[in-house]
Amino acid sequence: MRGWNSELCYGSIGFTNNYRTFFSDQCDSCVDVWFSRNCYGCTNCIGCVNLRNASHCIFNEKYSKEEYEKKMGDLELDSWAGLQKLEKKAKDFSLRKPYREYNGDSFNMNVSGDHIYWSRNTKEGYIVNNAENSKWCQLITVQDTKDCYDYTGWGNGAQLIYECSNVGENAGSSKFSCLCFPDALNLEYCMWNIAGKNNFGCVNLKRKKYCILNKEYSKEEFETLKAQIVADMKKNPQKDDKERVWSYGEFFPLSLCPFPYNHSNAIKFVPKDKAQALKEGYGWADMELPVHKITLQVSLLPDKIKDTEDNILNEVIGCDECKRGYKIVKGELDLLRKMNLPVPHKCPKCRENERFDRMTKPRMYHRQCDKCKTKIYTPYAPQDPRIVYCVQCYQAEFL
Repeated sequence: MRGWNSELCYGSIGFTNNYRTFFSDQCDSCVDVWFSRNCYGCTNCIGCVNLRNASHCIFNEKYSKEEYEKKMGDLELDSWAGLQKLEKKAKDFSLRKPYREYNGDSFNMNVSGDHIYWSRNTKEGYIVNNAENSKWCQLITVQDTKDCYDYTGWGNGAQLIYECSNVGENAGSSKFSCLCFPDALNLEYCMWNIAGKNNFGCVNLKRKKYCILNKEYSKEEFETLKAQIVADMKKNPQKDDKERVWSYGEFFPLSLCPFPYNHSNAIKFVPKDKAQALKEGYGWADMELPVHKITLQVSLLPDKIKDTEDNILNEVIGCDECKRGYKIVKGELDLLRKMNLPVPHKCPKCRENERFDRMTKPRMYHRQCDKCKTKIYTPYAPQDPRIVYCVQCYQAEFL
């Protein structure tokens, strides 16, 4: 999520214009920041929360440059043990500081949802950037998006998109389609139409127009036949094995999804077990991922990167979480050395899952602001122990 215009950042989520920002959440325009949350324009900060344009701070306490550098050395940020100790302390400190009612920035106007940035008149969004007059959109990561509804990924000049997935890059006026780009226009029930225009029910076409089921027609023939097909879809809708009706106006049925639910990213955002997924019509794969022979237990990893030799590239390390084997590749080792970070004790998939766990899920709740008691609409459930402020109370913290 985000991570734009940034360099040498590691283990962070929701950041832009950062340099050397480590294990931090929702921090913008920061340099040399560690284990921090919602900090903007900060330099040389560790374990800080809700700071603006601060420098040389540790857990929100200001130090001189000399004091900061001494304390930073005492924290042993170059060691695995030091990082684990600091991470726990930073989490405990963060829970004592308020969260804004949704994750976003101050450049939004009239929005609801979470992880929304630079948007206006956009409701019920999730991970949305630079959207306008849209609703029920998610994973809109590239500007701009206008007048869209029920739309997943990715924007980039998309307009008038309805019930589509991965349709973008100057796409417009398209419905019930997926994986169509760039400059797609007036598509319905299409997949993998590259620069297609005025197509219906087409798959794997490039730069074609007025096609139905991949056959090209004149404009007049296209309009006539399309109207007949739409009328028949409304009169004789498809039914799946669960007796659910898929009429004209609905996206493709779940039976066409090529991915098992447990092997897709959907399970990270909306967790389901096997029974629930199958009951709802999703696929499920029981096949176990390959298990590689472990040659190095994670407990034997060097505590610091300076003590790590190149022969680690030949080892299969046992993940501390899932116990499966993973390898360190040369590019990763070089990067860890450049950032002076120890070799991670978990496999890439478990590290990815941890970052997802730090994000709120696409679900909204009604609760009260913990300061002024006004009603707010937030991704934090009423029973969530975090302190949550409405936008006005949160912004007042910085005045």
